[in-house]
Amino acid sequence: PDTRLGQSLALTEFDFELSGQSYGMALNIPPDGFRQQWESKLAEDPENVALRLQYGRLLLKYNRADAAIDQFGRALELEPGNADALAGKGVALYEKAYNENRNEYEPALKQFQAALQRDPDDFSANLNAAVCLDQLGRTEEAGKHWSRALELAPDEKTGEQIRKHLGR
Repeated sequence: PDTRLGQSLALTEFDFELSGQSYGMALNIPPDGFRQQWESKLAEDPENVALRLQYGRLLLKYNRADAAIDQFGRALELEPGNADALAGKGVALYEKAYNENRNEYEPALKQFQAALQRDPDDFSANLNAAVCLDQLGRTEEAGKHWSRALELAPDEKTGEQIRKHLGR
């Protein structure tokens, strides 16, 4: 299967298009003062999990996986088991491995598996786990998550893209 499609699907919760076209359009240069503004907000309210999650998502959009991992990790320290933080950290870990051309998807997979322990019917966690497992060559196990993600697809367009990815 096309790993780029799989990767773009893994980013659905961060407002990327599923077509695979938008993924490559990650912003590489943040606007002036971007990080300073967010760091200032976090300095005022360092235990604000929602703020850390928003910042982590923005960092992913600006192709700053390491900084996003840090923000999602801090959110998990403040609120262990937070599903959004688990998903965000998983996507950031996946991005880091993919962008560095390293086949180290196990850390991302662990985040998605933790989310699935909390909610086995989580569409994004099943989809993201499937993508990681495919990258790790564990296709049989991935197939179970792809099938579950297809069952849970939020709309027909998403379901069709998963079927296309799977060659069905």
